[in-house]
Amino acid sequence: MKTVLLIPVRNEVETIGAQVTLALNFVDKIIIDEGGSTDGTIKVLQEIWQTLPDPSVLTIAVRPAAAGPLSWIINDKAWLGELMADGYFCLVTMDAGGTHLWGDLPRLQAYINGAGMVALGTRDFSTGGAPWYRRALSYVAGRLIGVPDATCGFRAYNMYWLLKAPHLYNKTGFDFHLPYLVLLRKTVGDAFVAHPVSIEYKVVGRSSLRFKTLFQVLWAWIKVSLRHVEVY
Repeated sequence: MKTVLLIPVRNEVETIGAQVTLALNFVDKIIIDEGGSTDGTIKVLQEIWQTLPDPSVLTIAVRPAAAGPLSWIINDKAWLGELMADGYFCLVTMDAGGTHLWGDLPRLQAYINGAGMVALGTRDFSTGGAPWYRRALSYVAGRLIGVPDATCGFRAYNMYWLLKAPHLYNKTGFDFHLPYLVLLRKTVGDAFVAHPVSIEYKVVGRSSLRFKTLFQVLWAWIKVSLRHVEVY
């Protein structure tokens, strides 16, 4: 079963080249969610694309101005269906900045290929030098949802579940995957696994965490709680 990787990108020129090059050793297709980079990120990606024996394995998708990271792609049910018809079953999301380490990916993929719904990367903050506020926000968000490290964006998804998930969050964005995680928790219970993953906290660049994350998870929890959602 094949794996497609989604990477949200904005001004990651220092790391995106190495990330994409390494990713090609682990996944079958990469889709870049390009959010308006101005630092040469797109040039680096285009240079990599030109060297590939099969250019179709790398797609640079320019994010619409009003769209949230990844949501406009994952909510496209026709696109998910086409990928599944082509043999894709596992969808992975990962940082562009070098925070997530590739050696942890096979464990997440193995769980999905074994018919799991979602494999959650659970960061070991003691190894990566994360500041206190990242640890605190991750802990609080996780307690609200009931899973460890709810704000970690290193995930592997069963594409069948994504295809059948209600189209609820196309306007809220996909920041840290909180809405879908709340939906998963409500509809399929414990059909996921948390895998400890190593981190290199911001090898370069800036923290992508915002304090609005807590408001996002609260709002997502309220929306899902007020609707009778079924996944079939």
